Amino acid sequence: MECCCQPQIQALLDRDAIRDCLYRYCRGIDRADEVVAEAAAKAASADVDVEFRVGDVYALDVADQTFDVVTLLDVVEHVPNEHGVFSECRRVLKPGGKLVVTVPALMWLWSHN
Repeated sequence: MECCCQPQIQALLDRDAIRDCLYRYCRGIDRADEVVAEAAAKAASADVDVEFRVGDVYALDVADQTFDVVTLLDVVEHVPNEHGVFSECRRVLKPGGKLVVTVPALMWLWSHN
């Protein structure tokens, strides 16, 4: 699952990473309707099976231990409570699951949360 889908989804679609990955169920969430709509349109045009939803990174609408991998690509620097985000990721990860986190290398790219 990817939290906050844009622009990372375009990079994934451009490299066919979703189509060729080992994980066969992929979901992306974002808090913005327009971002979810754009990501869904790009996935459909690339003929990849990804479900996109509007969602809250602090309260994901999935059962405990649902995902093998959760990615937060350039997300945590924009949220006021990163500990809450990490706790929610732990809840939805299967035992032994992986959390992949990236942040911008340059501090001036971070928001003021």
